Amino acid sequence: MHSSEHTAFQEWVQFSRQWLLYSAAFGFTDNYEKIMDGEYTNDILYGTFHQYSIEIMKKKVMGKYVYSDASILKLELAAQTIINSLLDKFVPAVLEYEEDDENYKQSKGERKLTDLISENYKRCYKSHKTDNDSYNLYLRLLLVTDFISGMTDSYAKNLYQALVGIY
Repeated sequence: MHSSEHTAFQEWVQFSRQWLLYSAAFGFTDNYEKIMDGEYTNDILYGTFHQYSIEIMKKKVMGKYVYSDASILKLELAAQTIINSLLDKFVPAVLEYEEDDENYKQSKGERKLTDLISENYKRCYKSHKTDNDSYNLYLRLLLVTDFISGMTDSYAKNLYQALVGIY
């Protein structure tokens, strides 16, 4: 790719990134109530003004230039493995998590995992929990997803390696 083509492509990527963020923000705000009630089942871009343009871009442009590169595919698969493993470890640890409940006793493994979660996330959970068990379960799951999604790539990789014994 020549320098001018490379520059044009980089500018297009930047424009597309902003366009996708705007569309996702619109889709989120437009469906906020359904999302928060756990009733929204579509792609976040579904029903947005740019839905069809985005589908074309994903299928044609991204498929041809991005998703077909072997190194990117390997990186995506590794990232998926890391995220799935972290979710598989942390979700069970918080399913019944209640620090204030004297009847609740975590296993040693669950305690160690929840000790790794930032106190900021735990405080947020505690400040929003209610008397509704289902809603509190949702908040505990959100605690884990916020914790994991807030990790840098290198932190997630290092934590994954430490938890599975790869040093």
